[in-house]
Amino acid sequence: ADVFQQANGVAWVATSDGLIRYDTRVNPGPREWPALVRRVTARDLTTFYGGATGLTGMNGLDLVLPIKRVRGLRFEFAAVLFDRPGRTQYQTRLLGSEDETWGPWTEERVAQFIGIREGTYTFQVRGRNDIGQVSTTATFKLRILPPWYRTWWAYTLYLLALLGAIWAFTAWRLHEARLRLEAARARNQRIQRLGERLRDANTRLRRAEKLKDDLLDNTSHELRTPLTAILGFSEMLLFEAGDAYRDLAEGIQRGGQRLLATVDGMLDMFALQSGTVATFNETVDAARVVRESVAHLAPLAAARGLAFAVLPETLEVPAAMDRSVLERVLAHVVGNAIKFTEAGSVTVLVDATERDVVISVLDTGIGIPAHLTEAVFKPFEQASTGFARSHEGNGLGLAIVRGLVGVVGGTVTVESVVGEGTAVRMVLPRWGAMGASERRAAAAADNPALGGAQLLAVGIGEHVDELRAWIGARGNVCDAVTPGQAVREAKKLAYDAVFVAEATPEAEAKRVALIRKVPGYAGTPVLRVSTEALGQAELEARGFSHQVLLPLDADAVVTLLEALLMTVEEAVDD
Repeated sequence: ADVFQQANGVAWVATSDGLIRYDTRVNPGPREWPALVRRVTARDLTTFYGGATGLTGMNGLDLVLPIKRVRGLRFEFAAVLFDRPGRTQYQTRLLGSEDETWGPWTEERVAQFIGIREGTYTFQVRGRNDIGQVSTTATFKLRILPPWYRTWWAYTLYLLALLGAIWAFTAWRLHEARLRLEAARARNQRIQRLGERLRDANTRLRRAEKLKDDLLDNTSHELRTPLTAILGFSEMLLFEAGDAYRDLAEGIQRGGQRLLATVDGMLDMFALQSGTVATFNETVDAARVVRESVAHLAPLAAARGLAFAVLPETLEVPAAMDRSVLERVLAHVVGNAIKFTEAGSVTVLVDATERDVVISVLDTGIGIPAHLTEAVFKPFEQASTGFARSHEGNGLGLAIVRGLVGVVGGTVTVESVVGEGTAVRMVLPRWGAMGASERRAAAAADNPALGGAQLLAVGIGEHVDELRAWIGARGNVCDAVTPGQAVREAKKLAYDAVFVAEATPEAEAKRVALIRKVPGYAGTPVLRVSTEALGQAELEARGFSHQVLLPLDADAVVTLLEALLMTVEEAVDD
């Protein structure tokens, strides 16, 4: 290098980097000297700051960067010191980070930071020369902006979305509650009408029941009183009258006994149907009761030339049973076996298990056709019927047997071969049947099912007048010309049934769907009015529950409506 010395002590030094002025008169003692941030770059060396920037001073910041451009920061720095600059050491720190303490003194002129998140940071650097003098601290302020989904306006949108979801959920719940209330209103209307019809029906049933009770009581009294006298006088004639009148007296007695048996049978059937048969269990020897019960029938079997036996003869079966029920069913079954057996035998077999007493009555009589083995258990049913029947009787015997056996919790079955004989098998609980005497049989009565009925007709035209004529004062029929009008009417009142006129399959399905959407109409009967019947699958596919055909038949329509309106499951939605 070339050096030029002035007389005043100033030296000029020419170097490849330029001209250096050195003043020997300046005191080389302690002095301030700055540290500078020369460059700020990303890890991929993208330059954000190159020593001079127009961004300096923006809200007090030197640099503002979006976080997506930051994958770590690299700071380059230096110190303005001409005296042995190679020995200068530097110390850095980044305020705003997790560790804000000064780092160690090193000769590195680069500091790197990775994993920086959004926020405001201040980078500081200072130098120290070889004699321990520390420079001023250089400061570089920057802000890392968050991603858009963590900005204040994004959080505002999140809040608005949450509030919207809460509002929508609340509105949905309110809508569902309103639908439930409307459905409950519809159910209550139908239940109220159904209750009125049931109260009316109960009134009629009680009146009919009383009339039946009075009729049976009067009939029983009016028949039993003269029958007692007839049987008494016939018995006196048998003992006191001569041979000339004996046949007449026996005929009177047989006729009286037959009529008395018929009255007793009718009273037994009434008791069974009304559920008034009372049972009383007592400790008995069931086998002995069987032998004693049928003993009085042995002479009748002998008179017909039949072999008659109760087997095994010495069996003992301790049990807790209703003795009268056992005696009555045996009288009917064994009596029938003797009556319908012309030749051969009648055998009563007794057996028992831990739980049951099993009684089988076997005969070699005329038998019962296979298709009648169940029919004979119905009241007034016999294998032979009409005036040409071969055996007398009213057909109540086996019906009473099944009823009495059922009351005590047992079963009775029949197996028979025509021309070979019949086997009646009864299985009775050995130790009683809890609550069996509480059974109630169904009773028929005039049922005012249409009382207060509310019907909605959709587009069926002149047929509305027919419905109104049939329903009469017992109900009401609302005529809706269009589906829209039908929906409005359905929202006002919970109708018991809806009649919809036939149309194209698509139109029918749409009309029914509109009705079904009204709260409370999900299970309401919707009837298709048409000239041609649909198959059940196609009918249900269009949304209908039933169908009525044109021309309308009064009996068929009224019967169907009575069945629908008196069925709680269909009259009231679940």
